[in-house]
Amino acid sequence: MIKIRVDEPCDSYEAYKHIWDKCRAFVAGEQAVKSLDILPGNGNILLPFSPTMSIEQYNFYKGEAELPGITSQFVSVVISGLLRKAPVVTYKKDVPEEAKDWITNGISSTNGSLISFLYALLKEEMETSRAWIYVDYPYVDEETALNISKNEWKDYKPYATVWPANTVINWQVRNINGINQLSRVIVRGFVDVYKDEEAFHPESEETIWVHELIKNKYQVRIFTKIVNNTNNKPAFMLTKTIVPKMHGEYMTMIPAWPANGSIDCMLPYINTFVDKEAALYNVMSRRNHLLYGAATYTPWIASDMQHDTFKKIVDQGLGTWILLGKDDKIGSLAPPVEALKDLNTAIEAKLEELAKLGLRFLAPESAQSGVALTIRNAAQTATLGVINTKLSEVMSDVIVHMLNRRFDLQLTSTDITFSLSPDFDPVSIGVEFLRIATEWYQANLLPRSEWIRLLKANEMLSPEYVDEEGVQEINTDELTQPGSTQQDDGLKTAAALKAELAKLKLVPRVT
Repeated sequence: MIKIRVDEPCDSYEAYKHIWDKCRAFVAGEQAVKSLDILPGNGNILLPFSPTMSIEQYNFYKGEAELPGITSQFVSVVISGLLRKAPVVTYKKDVPEEAKDWITNGISSTNGSLISFLYALLKEEMETSRAWIYVDYPYVDEETALNISKNEWKDYKPYATVWPANTVINWQVRNINGINQLSRVIVRGFVDVYKDEEAFHPESEETIWVHELIKNKYQVRIFTKIVNNTNNKPAFMLTKTIVPKMHGEYMTMIPAWPANGSIDCMLPYINTFVDKEAALYNVMSRRNHLLYGAATYTPWIASDMQHDTFKKIVDQGLGTWILLGKDDKIGSLAPPVEALKDLNTAIEAKLEELAKLGLRFLAPESAQSGVALTIRNAAQTATLGVINTKLSEVMSDVIVHMLNRRFDLQLTSTDITFSLSPDFDPVSIGVEFLRIATEWYQANLLPRSEWIRLLKANEMLSPEYVDEEGVQEINTDELTQPGSTQQDDGLKTAAALKAELAKLKLVPRVT
C-alpha cells in the first residue's frame, strides 16, 4: 500500500487545475495568457503555424498576438452588476447594533467592508467556480484563553477569508449522524516570516494546514516545508497542532464553506467564454501576422542607370530597393489580401458566437468604437440568478457562525437572511409590483419590515435607512403634525357627524 503524502493533491484537483489557470489568465489579461505559452508545441493556447518553430520565431509570433480581453471585461461587468446595490442582511432575531456594523464594515482580516470581501470572493468564484470561505480566528494560547472573561472574548473577532481554488489541494466528506459533512480540508500556501528583528524583508515558508474533524472535534495540523540535512530533499514536517474552541467548547465542524455550496469541482462559469475567446485570439494573431507580411514590400528597378543615380533614388527613403541588371528579372509573391479577408470574416463569426453566449457588441456600422458589454442572454441571466441564490445561502451560514462565535447569540441558519443582489432575487420587481406591495402593507397583509426591505432593494430608500429612527423623526416633525386650528376643525367635524348619525338613530344621542 502506497502512503500518500500530505502535500499530494487529490485527483479532482489535478484534473481541474489547468482549467483554473487558463481562466485566471484570460481574466488577468494578455501578458498572463502569453505567459502560459513558453515553448511552441501541443497544449498551447496560442497555436503556432508549425510546431517546428524556433524559440526566436515563436517569441516574434507572440509579439504579434492580440488578446481581445472580452472575458476580462465580462467578469468585471458581472461582478459590478451583482454588487451594484449593497447586499441586504435581514436579521429575524434581535442582534446588537455593534454586531450588525461589524458584519457590514469589518468582516475581513483587514477590517475590510462586506463589499470588498464579496468582490474578492466573486472574482475567484467567476474564475474557478471553486472559491472557499473560511472563518479564521486570532490565535489565543490555552493559558490566555482560560483567563479571558466573556466580555473580553468579544474583542477577539473572527474574520472571513477567501481560499483560492489553487490552495485547496485535498478534501474529504464523511457521513456524521446521517449527514454528509466536510471532515477534512488540506490547504497549501505560503507564510511570510521575519527571521530576526533586523530583517527588512520576510522569507516565504511553504506551509500546509490540515483542517480536520477527529472524533467529532475540530483541529488544525500545521506542516512546514524543511530541507532534510541527510539527503538534502525538502519535506513537510508537523510543527504545530491547534485545537480551536468556541466559548470554551470544542468545535464540531470545520468553519469552511464552498461559495457555491458544492464540495465537488465543476467547470468555471466563464469556461465557455474562455474557449471561444482563445479561438478568437488565435485567428486575430494570424491576421496580425499576415498584416505584417502584407505591409512590407521591396521596390526594384531594372535599368542601366549608374549607381550614383540609383543612390539618389534610394536616399529619398521610399523603402528597400534592389538594383537589377537591364535584362535581369525578379518576381514577388502577392500580398495575402484574400487571406486577410477570410480571417476578418472568421473574426466576425467568432464575435457573433460570443454574442450569442451573452455578450453584445456594438454594430459594425455604428459610428461608435470599442466593445459594449451587456447581459442580454436569458441563460446568462439565469446563471447570475443561480450564483446569487447559492452565494446568498452560504453567506447566511457564514454570518450566523461569525455572530455566534463572537457574541454567542445561539442563532440558527433561519434567523438571518442574506441577499447578495436584490436585482436577481427570485421575485418580480417594478413600479406596479411596489404599488401592490404598498397596498398589501396598508391592508395589513404585509409586515412593515418586508415592505421596507422591498423599498430598499429597489432603491426607493437608502440602504442605510433605519425604520425605527425614521418613524421617530416623522412623529417629531412639526410640519407633519396637525396644528391647533386643524385639531379644532377636526373636533367640530366629528361632533357634527355624530349629531347627524344620532338623528338617523344609528347611535344613541348623548345628553
